[in-house]
Amino acid sequence: MLKQLLQQLRTSLQFPQCLKIIGIIRRLDVFNESELRIKFLQLRDSWLQSLLQAIPQNDPYHHISKTIEENRVHLFDIVTQYRAIFSDEDMSQANSVNKPSTQQQSFNPWSTVLGQKESNESKLFICWLQQKIKNFLQVLRNDLRLGVGNRFDSVVSQSMYFGLAFSRVGMDFRALMVPLFEEAAFEKIKVSFESAEQKFQESFLKVNWSDLYIENVKSNMHHMSLGSQETGNSGIKPNIINPPSCLVEYYPLAIYLNNVLQCFNELRLCAPLSLFHQIKIELEASLNRICLIFSKYYAKEKSMFDSNETESIKAFLYNLAYELVPFLERCLNTIYSCLLYTSPSPRDYCA
Repeated sequence: MLKQLLQQLRTSLQFPQCLKIIGIIRRLDVFNESELRIKFLQLRDSWLQSLLQAIPQNDPYHHISKTIEENRVHLFDIVTQYRAIFSDEDMSQANSVNKPSTQQQSFNPWSTVLGQKESNESKLFICWLQQKIKNFLQVLRNDLRLGVGNRFDSVVSQSMYFGLAFSRVGMDFRALMVPLFEEAAFEKIKVSFESAEQKFQESFLKVNWSDLYIENVKSNMHHMSLGSQETGNSGIKPNIINPPSCLVEYYPLAIYLNNVLQCFNELRLCAPLSLFHQIKIELEASLNRICLIFSKYYAKEKSMFDSNETESIKAFLYNLAYELVPFLERCLNTIYSCLLYTSPSPRDYCA
């Protein structure tokens, strides 16, 4: 009979059923109070782990979302059941009522032992719950490292709601998740910048400067005329940011910009303020690296350029320094509009 009762604790149970099973086990007088608490947590934890291990792991986003859902529902149920069945507060209050007054207290060698036992029993549940939270944080870290695609903001909102739910039992752990999200967000930004630099280099080595000469001259003239018209146009909405159209002619710059903007579009949905200066430094380093790619190329090939190719290269540098850099600065300012952002001078990238 005892084996069947314990086996039922490994299944999904509502609180009335759980309370009834624990009541029967108590009447059997097989376990003392401490052993019963440990057995209860072991069996309910075994059931919870079976649910978590059954979640498919091929998709990190699905895995962490389902893990959050299972923990938020079932772990909270276990907490509620435990606190209702094993009421530590009632025991402490009863002991405090039964204690003699300060004037009448006498030394009792068993009081310290009993107090330590009650304290250990209350700490047992807290340690178990802390371990469950630690396990969840490890799963969250691993899935974030594997990558959740463009649904990073969704994982943040689900996790924070999960942490907030445990504030009702005094275990709000949202602050413990913040470093994990900051680490994952910054790592994603670094990877995106590296990918943008790689694609810039691949496309840059395929540029034919002679073919771009006429197009570059026409593009610059057209851009200058549009710039003079836009100066007097007050009907443009300030919140709408359009990339410089002149960069279309310089497809290495356009490819680099598209990859950085894709990263920024994902970042703006959930941009950690603490990462502002790190992102700024990383963006400056990325721009310096693409300039280094150009410098090495130019130092190797400059003797072979004619006058038209030289003009095309100058136009390329002009658009890099005075179109690409200020636009990226504006994008970063928009994402972190509550902070001041001082970018390097465009001339620094043409040195």
